[in-house]
Amino acid sequence: MTNIIFVFKGQEGLCILLRRLSYPNRLTDLSKLFYRDATTISRIFNAMLKYIFNTFGKLLSRIVQPWMDTQTFGEFAQVRDLF
Repeated sequence: MTNIIFVFKGQEGLCILLRRLSYPNRLTDLSKLFYRDATTISRIFNAMLKYIFNTFGKLLSRIVQPWMDTQTFGEFAQVRDLF
C-alpha cells in the first residue's frame, strides 16, 4: 500500500466533517460540493474524525462528566433553539 499525502486546510476539513455528519449524503455528492474526488473526501473525513478523537476523546472516556448536568443541558437546548 502506498502512502498518499494530501493537503487540506482545517476549515475545509471541518466543513467536510460537519456536512458528512449532518445530512445523509454520498461521497460523490460531496466531491461536487468541495471539488475533490470521493476518495480524498473520504480520507479527509477520516483524518478529521481521528484528529478530533485523539484530541478530545478523553472527554468521552466516561459517560458521566462534571459538565453534564441539567443546567448545562438546558443551556444547550436554548442555544439549539436559536438555530
